[in-house]
Amino acid sequence: RSSAIPALVQKSTASGIVKGQIGYGLTLEKVPQSDTLEKGQIVITSGLGGGYQKGLIIGRVDEISQSDNDIFQSASVRPEVDFRKIERLLVIVN
Repeated sequence: RSSAIPALVQKSTASGIVKGQIGYGLTLEKVPQSDTLEKGQIVITSGLGGGYQKGLIIGRVDEISQSDNDIFQSASVRPEVDFRKIERLLVIVN
């Protein structure tokens, strides 16, 4: 829940912050209303902040939440990986 990763929506101008949710869910937040989001778009790391290199796949836009009264929109993101089935993980650091 305390994770936050700067992200981009691939083949789009949309950008925001992906945050973890309770369980295995993710949310893409702080996306300007002027940016277009569509279900199924791929969400990747933006490379900003230096925590992750640009272009790592996070997941896909699943459900979009918009309100005319808000500056930003958000979307639930379906992780590309089923974290419940991971048995081994190898981390390589440059």
